[in-house]
Amino acid sequence: MATSTPYDDVFRTLLNDCSELILPVLNEAFGEHYTGTERIEFLPNEHFLPHEDGDAEKRITDSCFTVTSEESGQP
Repeated sequence: MATSTPYDDVFRTLLNDCSELILPVLNEAFGEHYTGTERIEFLPNEHFLPHEDGDAEKRITDSCFTVTSEESGQP
């Protein structure tokens, strides 16, 4: 069983309760240039990774979202 860290908890709080701060964090952490007009779409955080033998491994992530520019319509 995975344990949560304070950083995980802060990031989940940011996503859930302070979503307007996501773009500034992405700008700072990854050198992006989001203006705040982009759309953030939250996606399921459960993924199934297929294996060559036909089985699938379930992977649960902390978060999964896309950022889409209203101007271009592109993520």
